[in-house]
Amino acid sequence: MKHISVISTGGTIASTQGEHGAVPTLSADKVLDMTAVDDAHKIQVRSLLSKDSSALTLADVELIQDCVEQELKKEPAGIVLLHGTDTLESTALWLTLTSSARAANCPVIITGAIKTADAATPDGPRNIAGALSLIAEHARGEKNLAGVSVFFDGILWDPWGLTKVSTEKEAAFHAPRKFSSANAPYVPLSLPLRPLPSLTMDTAPLVPIVTVDVDDPGFSLEATVRELAATRAGKTDAVILCGLGSGNLPPRFTEKVLALKKEFPHLLWFLTTKVPEGTVATSYGHFGGGAHLSQEGVVLGGVLKVAQLRLLVLALISAGYPREKIEALLTTASL
Repeated sequence: MKHISVISTGGTIASTQGEHGAVPTLSADKVLDMTAVDDAHKIQVRSLLSKDSSALTLADVELIQDCVEQELKKEPAGIVLLHGTDTLESTALWLTLTSSARAANCPVIITGAIKTADAATPDGPRNIAGALSLIAEHARGEKNLAGVSVFFDGILWDPWGLTKVSTEKEAAFHAPRKFSSANAPYVPLSLPLRPLPSLTMDTAPLVPIVTVDVDDPGFSLEATVRELAATRAGKTDAVILCGLGSGNLPPRFTEKVLALKKEFPHLLWFLTTKVPEGTVATSYGHFGGGAHLSQEGVVLGGVLKVAQLRLLVLALISAGYPREKIEALLTTASL
């Protein structure tokens, strides 16, 4: 079998408890030393970063993306990416949008851990062993796992709509679908995105997130939008509203949204929800309900929660899609 690449970026899976709490201390080699590895696996390791994923920057995400593409050029049997859980779903979606893994017929499996490496029963080694085993099955032709997926606690997830649902359970993630390379996420786009989007260019878009509370009249939203308009001079940016339920906003907040949307027509407006599972949909027709907001031109995020929706919007804008096309595409897409 060809070699398997293991890339470590830090996270809980590479962390041990110190005087002031858990911090990433272990290299990829050390993490693998704790894992039961089949002798048939030829593993090449790369310690790319040693960060808690809450500390990862957009530049780090692009660095991970570059590293994955470099490894794909070596034609491995597969790639296992070790990543912290706090921002894992964002990196997973970014790689889904940009990686050539599916075209290269190569599995890129992202995994991590909820327990530190020095815990009495760490879950990281089991997750790594499971990811390696799945890649071996793909190499033997027993499964078709080409593309980007996330493996946690025995389940291989499609990154589309992936959400961290627990800070304690080893089954830390949930997504609308388990992974199947026959079921690529439905987006009316050609993946991977070309030209390749960038998160770190000076011209990169800004996509602020405003979390909605029941008694919020929208003053924080107005301040955010006016600051954005003042500093960006009409460039294409977007605002994501993290709303309530299946996509609802309080009436006073809705009034502010509609007024600002009219005042700043160059901005894209999106709506998702604070609820970890389920979809944002046109379920409610009252003033501020999902159906009403959709009719007013606010794009509903479907199953994508705030972190992934923001990454998708950033990718499309920075890849050169004009505002009108993004709005049209994502309004008609089954997100």
